[in-house]
Amino acid sequence: MKHTVPYDNEVFDIAECEKGYLLVGNSSPTTPVSNGYLLFLNHNGDIVWEKIIPAYLPDNYEQYRSVVYHDGYFYIGGFSDMNDDRFSILTKIDMQGNISYKKKIGSENIYAYDNLLNNLLVNGEGILVATSGFNGTGTAGELVQVDFEGNILWNNKFFNYIHTSNSYWEYFEDMKKGKDGNFILTLLSNANNLDFPCKSLIKVNPDGEEIWRKTFDTLKPSALTEDSMLYFMTAAPFKENHVLAYFAVDTFPKVDYRTDIALIEYDEYGNEINYKRFYNSNGFGNTNIYTNKDNEIFISGTRHYEDSLRLTIIKFSADKEIEWIKSHYKEPDSTIVNALWINVGEFFKCGIPTSDNGFLMTGGNLYMIANDHYWNSTIIKTDCEGNTTWDYSRCSSPEFEDITIFPNPSSDNFIIQLPDLQEKDKIQIAVYDVMGKLVQLSEHSAKGVITLNSSIWAEGTYICRITVNNEVVKTEKLLKIDGM
Repeated sequence: MKHTVPYDNEVFDIAECEKGYLLVGNSSPTTPVSNGYLLFLNHNGDIVWEKIIPAYLPDNYEQYRSVVYHDGYFYIGGFSDMNDDRFSILTKIDMQGNISYKKKIGSENIYAYDNLLNNLLVNGEGILVATSGFNGTGTAGELVQVDFEGNILWNNKFFNYIHTSNSYWEYFEDMKKGKDGNFILTLLSNANNLDFPCKSLIKVNPDGEEIWRKTFDTLKPSALTEDSMLYFMTAAPFKENHVLAYFAVDTFPKVDYRTDIALIEYDEYGNEINYKRFYNSNGFGNTNIYTNKDNEIFISGTRHYEDSLRLTIIKFSADKEIEWIKSHYKEPDSTIVNALWINVGEFFKCGIPTSDNGFLMTGGNLYMIANDHYWNSTIIKTDCEGNTTWDYSRCSSPEFEDITIFPNPSSDNFIIQLPDLQEKDKIQIAVYDVMGKLVQLSEHSAKGVITLNSSIWAEGTYICRITVNNEVVKTEKLLKIDGM
């Protein structure tokens, strides 16, 4: 999104559903305070709807920090500020942005900047909320479990750097869910007497009970390397039950904005099993790490170049080898931007691996003049090779057992990804309804990507059978839904 007038908007999180992506954050186009911001895009990046909530009222504003999708609804976490009373909120909306409920979550009546609900994740009971609250001695990271109607099932599970101290302001920066159902959290702890903010990497079970923890309060947190001055950034689940932590490594001699990247893999017990450093000619600023179902690794963030800040994605294989690096930067539009405004570049906000093996990220294109500034939101969608011009043929799966059909559910087209085939291979796609009646039959020759047009099908469940050279290689259910 590129607005033609100064328009402060920031996107802090993204959720994908079968019809597209919901982006949430804050926006204040005409007022001095933040309003909750919702933007729904279809899978082609077209705007379906956008909303600002609430309408401006003095001493009343909201900001959205996290969003998850479950069973036809989005659950949005953030905070509300009413008459100098700040508290965390959970909002449930339908696919059209209509609010089902809005409820207070966690500790109340704490007017502090760090009292932020930063993360939501779906688990078996409902929504696990990572926020912060007052535990009797100071502000600490707090986990709250709610059901899908926003009713609190349990709370008051606090996490501190030092349990007996109230000298720190602490909150969860990040939370991700692993394949084993456990959760990976990053807790930030800060105090005026610290040389740098220390962080903790904490693994908890679905009940919020701590499994293991690593606290990074020194600059050499690894026994596997002689590298010094490692700064823990954040972490992601890896493989079935491992954790992959991402570090910035200061170079020597020190060069402005120059940091290398290091990855440390921990096993299910929190033991270090691998350390790998990547030498980097352009340092990262604000950044995060992600993994997908295939254990591919993405690091995305703000990268410092000589002429500008740029949004950058680095993709690694499951073996931690770099596959590609792509940077994105939008040149200032001289027709709509006052010449006095300085285009600083792109600041990273958030990102997610997408169901089609690509990546979606957002940033802010920052302009500054004197002490004033404004943001324009930037949204970038890539394919599996980091290209913003989509080409499905580049992203075909390499093995028959990896044949994929997406999006599923779909309203118009199902995309079938096939592996590389021999020139004489014959492919047959047969679709049946639940009563076994043939709905559609098509034949193809050695085609790696096939588009299955479902626009005339009735809503419901279908069976897709894929045959190669008269051998059935995959059978999968397809769900046809109405378009939005």
